[in-house]
Amino acid sequence: MIYLYIKYFFALIGSVIAAIFLFDKKRTVLKVNKLSGKQKEFAKKYGKKVNIIVRILCSILLITVVPLRVIPLTIDLPYVFTGKFQKVKVVTLTNSGGNDNLVRQRDVKIKELYDNKEYIVHLFHTAIKENEEIYIRILPFSKYGVVLEE
Repeated sequence: MIYLYIKYFFALIGSVIAAIFLFDKKRTVLKVNKLSGKQKEFAKKYGKKVNIIVRILCSILLITVVPLRVIPLTIDLPYVFTGKFQKVKVVTLTNSGGNDNLVRQRDVKIKELYDNKEYIVHLFHTAIKENEEIYIRILPFSKYGVVLEE
């Protein structure tokens, strides 16, 4: 699970940098006074267009990454620090794609046996087969989990 929070850290840093660039109108990608020759001409000619494109990309990053990754992982931090994960018995509705024995993140559609809830979980495990009953330890908001060995 530490790998997950390393990705979270970089997503958070990237979101902060994107927000600073997006909301600070004085910041530019190409600084004309620090360039010389053809680079300076390019910056004068295309500088505004490059800044607009970068601002659009930053806004897309903020619109997608913050609500889908940063906020759920931030809400899950108390569960990680206290070690109180949600433990559930599930049946897999899809396979994880691949037959390798490497432990990596795999997106699997599951169904809880007790509540009959269906959702996609990001599991860290080797290959998982369809219709397999497993116990998982899951973070409730971000839906990241680990398969528990019986």
